[in-house]
Amino acid sequence: MSLVRPRGFKKTVSFTVQPTESQEEEIHPSVSIPGLYTSPLLLPMHHLLIIIGLFKDGLTQNPLRVMVKGALVLLAVQLVYGYVLSVVSGADSNKEKRGKKQSRNFSSHVAKVLVATLVSLLFTPVAFVVLVLFGAPLYGYLAETYILGVHLSLMIVQPLLIIFGMDFEQLYSVAKSATVFKLIFTNPILCSSFFCVLGTWLGVVPIPLDWDRPWQQWPITLLAGGYGGCVLGLLIGYISQYL
Repeated sequence: MSLVRPRGFKKTVSFTVQPTESQEEEIHPSVSIPGLYTSPLLLPMHHLLIIIGLFKDGLTQNPLRVMVKGALVLLAVQLVYGYVLSVVSGADSNKEKRGKKQSRNFSSHVAKVLVATLVSLLFTPVAFVVLVLFGAPLYGYLAETYILGVHLSLMIVQPLLIIFGMDFEQLYSVAKSATVFKLIFTNPILCSSFFCVLGTWLGVVPIPLDWDRPWQQWPITLLAGGYGGCVLGLLIGYISQYL
């Protein structure tokens, strides 16, 4: 009888290394978002004053003329508001990064605001195209639609560029985040921009209604919806910081 010797089995030991917290952050990087702003100087009272002033100045009688005038007023006011926002965001950043000095002086804030404002104005053609794609009339109202794009760009794009420090990659990371809406409602500026877009979109609703009201002219309701949404959004984002 032949004996068959069993084959030997080679023992192997494998180790599974659990990733550390720092490694997990590298694999799944967290979205960086600007800090919260609790300064009452950020409350958008100027938006309310501007839209009320536009109606008092005859927005329903001559929309184009009044909108152009309002865009110039908004531009001047947003420069001041943008400077305050830049200072406040810089102060909050310093609080979060204690021990790290940041040499931000008057000239650096002014430069940031000027560049952000210029870039936001360059976004006006993009806003114009988006408005046309979403149903803006192509005949007879092109100038009004373009000036509406100026208003929206200054209210939406300029503050975002200031708080994100002109970092488009960081802004894009927020937009594609799975928790984008949570991020929006925890930041007053993001919330303001979101509601400005939403208010402009909802502003289309009253136009086709058969009421024959002067304020139903294109694009008065969209302009009012944008301003109202901007104010409402910032107030919601501001109050949510204390909840």
